[in-house]
Amino acid sequence: MTGRPLAADRQSAPPLWLSAAAAVVRRMPWGRYRASRRLSALRPVPFVARTPPDLGGHAYRCDLGDAICREVYFTGRYEPAKTQLVRALVRPGDTVIDLGANWGYFTLAAAHWTGPSGRVVAFEPDPRLFQLLQGNVALNALPAVTPVQAAVGERRGSGLFLGYEEGAENRGVTRRAADGTAPHAFRTDVVALDEWCRGAHVDHVRLVKVDVEGDEHRALRGMAEGLGRAAYDYVLLECHPDALREQHVTFEAMLGPLTSSGYALHVIDFSPATYSLAARRALPLGELVEAYTGQPLGDWPHLLAVSPRMPPLR
Repeated sequence: MTGRPLAADRQSAPPLWLSAAAAVVRRMPWGRYRASRRLSALRPVPFVARTPPDLGGHAYRCDLGDAICREVYFTGRYEPAKTQLVRALVRPGDTVIDLGANWGYFTLAAAHWTGPSGRVVAFEPDPRLFQLLQGNVALNALPAVTPVQAAVGERRGSGLFLGYEEGAENRGVTRRAADGTAPHAFRTDVVALDEWCRGAHVDHVRLVKVDVEGDEHRALRGMAEGLGRAAYDYVLLECHPDALREQHVTFEAMLGPLTSSGYALHVIDFSPATYSLAARRALPLGELVEAYTGQPLGDWPHLLAVSPRMPPLR
């Protein structure tokens, strides 16, 4: 979507000097993230920006105090290796489900790649982020995108969660809360994805992106029936081993619904070198992922699970 500017663009567009600075930063051979941080301090007021044309050229409310907004605005990408994987796997007409959508970076990009005949469902529990997500979807008039204010788990119900602190750079940190009196604690609906898909008449999903801050074991349990019949072609999983250990859940147990259903697991390369390369140019899948064989993965691994019905990655 790269049509004529929206009214919101004309009213809240970034100043010309900031747009020029962003264009320069994207061409810098190194130091782009350091430059982005310094420039962000000069523009504290949010504005409406657009994603690059190959991500759809969608309008989004950009607050440079937010780390994701800052990276997208100045570099054109967030988590570039993961962005490339989604782009490589998603086709026009597909259904994509975004669990932990935040303000909608992957949601908006998926809406472009799946096109008007596709469908994108975006789950976000934090009421502040959900408001941004809804606003960004409305800014672009995307009828094929369904925002859902809910968390995902192993069964339907409600849960108490803790959101980000005001002024935080990392705002995608929604996690289970034990104390409802804590600042930014909130209660929200919890849904099991299998059950939600049955109710919405979604029988097949091309890709599910799971970014649920330590609740991935619950999310996967709520997908167990669909995983068992390979209803989800690809599952893109952000893992939080420390949060799992705090809940006495092993990494292997978290992966259980995937491995027991025959999904092949691949580790996404999040090394600084690959991150930097992927931000600059397209990389072959073989440089983005490697087979998971139980090797140590560090504190923040990202996995791609491939249905047994899908061909091996090449």
